[in-house]
Amino acid sequence: MPDHLGLVVTAPDEPAPVTGHPGLLARVLANLLDNAERHAATTITVALALDHERGQAVLEVANDGPPIPPEHRETIFERFSRLDDARSRDAGGTGLGLAIARRITTLHHGTLALAADDEERAGARFTVRLSLARADVLPLATELLNAWDQPDDIPVLLTHNVGHHPLEDVVPDLARALVTAGRDHHLHALLRHVARQSPAWEVTGLADILRAEDLPAAAEELLAARTAQGGPARGARTR
Repeated sequence: MPDHLGLVVTAPDEPAPVTGHPGLLARVLANLLDNAERHAATTITVALALDHERGQAVLEVANDGPPIPPEHRETIFERFSRLDDARSRDAGGTGLGLAIARRITTLHHGTLALAADDEERAGARFTVRLSLARADVLPLATELLNAWDQPDDIPVLLTHNVGHHPLEDVVPDLARALVTAGRDHHLHALLRHVARQSPAWEVTGLADILRAEDLPAAAEELLAARTAQGGPARGARTR
């Protein structure tokens, strides 16, 4: 951090757990800080908050530099985009930082946007929103992510860890973690197991939830697996 800039950081007392790749999520923050450093006049502000109503972790990175014109609110996220102000202030940067940060956030089923500030307020404020992970799902998600070569263990892990939690409370978080980590084989194993052990009504409900949580491919695969399996007798449960 340059000597002429101050850094203000705020965070809640309680944790804000999300499922995802730590290195990629760290890069989102690093890219936003790099962008803020290039344009801040005196201060960079980083704030982490919890939006319990929406079930989201909210990260804001702001600087007090020149404001971004309204017509560039989206173009700044395009690859190689550099505003005239950026060209005149420094010779560094590739114009990829914000584009990469948004791409990573999107892969984690979150959003990255330039927040709307008051016209009289200088600078820019970027907001990242990611879904909060259920605390009781995190240990199981970690186990699944660490099972690199053992997707066949997923039924055992699921049965042992889920207990009496409703599947709609755990399957979406697990599916999101596996999609984000690129564990296709593990995701297939999870969906096949759920489809095989759950009644049709539960599979249909889970598919609706997966679609609502921006996991349409997982929803369709779950339904296809249920059709292929034929499913257990009415009333069977995954445990």
